[in-house]
Amino acid sequence: ISYTENTPVHSWAYRKAFENIKNLNAYLLQENVGLSFIFNFLLEEMGKRIDDLEKHVADLMTEAGIENTNEELRVK
Repeated sequence: ISYTENTPVHSWAYRKAFENIKNLNAYLLQENVGLSFIFNFLLEEMGKRIDDLEKHVADLMTEAGIENTNEELRVK
């Protein structure tokens, strides 16, 4: 990936995001941080957010007087 001034979207946000990605890549290469560690961390965070979302949905359904089991809330 490279950034040039000819890039169609050359806004400040795009440049900043590109710089952050370059810095993260340099850090990962320098510190030998494995991608599996990062993916595992991100998956754990996503799992926590899904658990929180399920809890909030169940709480809202209880407040609304709708009675469902957790199994009924899960996507099949």
